[in-house]
Amino acid sequence: MVMIKASYDGSLRGCRPVLGLDECFLKGKYGGVCLSIIELDGNNGLFSVATYFCRIECYDDTWNKFLRALQPWLDQHDAKLTFIFYRQKGLIKAVADNFHHYNHRFYFRRMYKNFNKICKGTHLEKLSWNAVRAYITIDKDNFLAKLGEDHLSARHWLERKPPKTWCRSHFDSTAKCEHITNNFCESFNYWILRVRDKPLHKSLQKLNMMMMTLMYDRRTKTSIWDQDGLVPRAVAHIAKLKKWYGKFDLAGVDKNKWTATKDGQRWAINLDAQECEYKEWQVPGLPCVYAVSILIWLRKPSWKKYCSEYHWVSTYIKAYASTVYPPPREFRPPPLLRPIGRPRKSRRKDEDELTNGSARRCGKCGYYRHNKKTCKGPPVVDKVVYNKKKLTRVDTLRSQEEIKVKFGFSTLGQRSAPKPSTTTSQTTQTCKLNKRLLINLIIGQDNKIQVP
Repeated sequence: MVMIKASYDGSLRGCRPVLGLDECFLKGKYGGVCLSIIELDGNNGLFSVATYFCRIECYDDTWNKFLRALQPWLDQHDAKLTFIFYRQKGLIKAVADNFHHYNHRFYFRRMYKNFNKICKGTHLEKLSWNAVRAYITIDKDNFLAKLGEDHLSARHWLERKPPKTWCRSHFDSTAKCEHITNNFCESFNYWILRVRDKPLHKSLQKLNMMMMTLMYDRRTKTSIWDQDGLVPRAVAHIAKLKKWYGKFDLAGVDKNKWTATKDGQRWAINLDAQECEYKEWQVPGLPCVYAVSILIWLRKPSWKKYCSEYHWVSTYIKAYASTVYPPPREFRPPPLLRPIGRPRKSRRKDEDELTNGSARRCGKCGYYRHNKKTCKGPPVVDKVVYNKKKLTRVDTLRSQEEIKVKFGFSTLGQRSAPKPSTTTSQTTQTCKLNKRLLINLIIGQDNKIQVP
């Protein structure tokens, strides 16, 4: 297990209390698995808290042991933590045993893969994802009602899971994170791709150097930011919402309570409590489009006051204030055990994932992603016919000369008798005839030759 002191200090001081749990395979000679816990800073940057290298992924020897060792350290967070992970039996049990009093979320991308096995179709996909992204319970219920009208078992499948684990309308607002997928964990797995094929001691050294460079670069670039302002991501978010100013009818209830109306819909805003009726302000910790329109109308450009402290530059600096030092030169490798078989270099992709056009096609059944040796389906009656490109004939100089000799237009290798003299007009007419006939024979046309 690797947990750098600077990363742990930055996690307590300046990162949002949301922890993503994920794993990736090591591509080296001896295989293995890398378990990781990733946090997000105020600028949506990846922040590695701890990593754990093991041989296989299971409950007792890996996830449970990893989380049990980190429990006394993670319990020191001031805010309530939120764990986001995929639905695996061993991982669900390990998180529930060690952190049962914290918030739990599931990657809906993984949930949708299981959902798609039972309920297929783009229409059902759109309704399910809209229900997940809805910020209020009413919108979520409306999408689920439409889903139930089209496919009742699809709605029952989603409602079996607790809504607080997969729907934004039931998320706890302490994490200030609206993520419903594991994209930031997958980004970390791609970031360490260069060290995943190295021996274990080399991987640890390289990972330490990468963390040292990352902390230094992010600490350095804050010098050009506004120290009393917001991080660039929050500034870009507010600038995007400013374009909607003037498209809502604003009405004040009192000094801090306002309403925004558009097309018959009404939203209630509380500036002092930083709350929106649609929870679009509470969940991410940034003002919603209605609050931005109200604040511009009131001429209150102090955006920092109405944003969560996790999006302040001062908090971002605290996260990267500590220094990561280079690893020791002597790093003894652990005892290695080479598993059976050839190690895989690329993971197996699901059926709904895009490929680069290099998918294998079975010669027995005609389907993709396997060959006829491992095919378990029946053979097709009609074989798959592949369109082959037609070969274009190219005549060489020798073949052209043979054609000329065959039709009497060349005297190569022969000495014919002298022909009787002809007039100039007859010679010119004969040359034109021979020339046109030769061209038609070479090109392959059967058109009739007409002499003018």
